[in-house]
Formats: sequence, C-alpha cells, structure tokens
Amino acid sequence: MPFVSTLDLSTNLMYRYINFNNVSFGSPVDDKQIIRQKCILVSLLDDTLRPTIFDPNSSCKKESIEDDIKYPEILVSSKIAVIIPNEDNVDFEYLFYQLYSPIVKNQHEARLKSSGWSFPYIPLSNIKTIIIPVLKSVEEQRNFISQYKSLLLDD
Repeated sequence: MPFVSTLDLSTNLMYRYINFNNVSFGSPVDDKQIIRQKCILVSLLDDTLRPTIFDPNSSCKKESIEDDIKYPEILVSSKIAVIIPNEDNVDFEYLFYQLYSPIVKNQHEARLKSSGWSFPYIPLSNIKTIIIPVLKSVEEQRNFISQYKSLLLDD
C-alpha cells in the first residue's frame, strides 16, 4: 500500500493531487493510518499546509509506468492531517481552495509561531482551531469558488 509522507504532498496549487512518483510502500501499523475515501491532506510539518487531494476513484500517472493506475487506499504519515468534509454542507472544491486563502494562511502562520517548536510544526490540536470561512449554501460556495479559483490560479 502506498505510504504518503509530507514529501508527497502538493507543492503548489497547480498540482492538486498526491505525487505517487516517489512514494514508498508499506503495511499499516493500525487502521487509523489507512485512508479509503476522498479527502484533503494537509501537512503538519511545514510552513504551508500543502493541501493535496486523495481520491481513490481517480487514477494517477507514474513516470515509470505508461498506464494510469489507481490506489483505492493509502497509508498516511502521522505528520499529515486528513480532512473529510461533509459534502451536504461544504463543497469539496470550495474547502480545498479556501485552504489556500490568505485568511487561512495567516491563521496557520500565527499557529506556527505560537506552537513553540523550533522547526515548522503545528500540532493537530492547533490546526483544528483554524477558522475557514464557509458560505451558507453549497450552491453559494460553488458560485464563489468558480470565480475565486481563477484568481488563485492567476497568481
């Protein structure tokens, strides 16, 4: 099973999915490490969250393999937080792009400074306190993100 570390997460908004080219493989120590559903992964060990999508229904290209392959499940490092939104209330794409917003970035930077660690690390308890602005309806979120996404991608 692929073992996803913070090194396999996205480095920028243009590459939204896990980089499986250099991922290592392993066996789970416990079931908490196994992810089997669509989610957003964020780094706890970095000065940026590095939001990255895992979707077991999407295939990925590996440089060493010609065909697309699918990974129905992955193992995640303890230095990665897994976000699984309730899509009845929050649009998945909306949440993903909000994690790149200046509001979230500023809160993340403040949590890093207050964590007391000498290297960029944010405890999961601190990351849970980040407030992500959410519009009332999923339809409003989709309309907003269709405009906001182009602004982010132009930067």
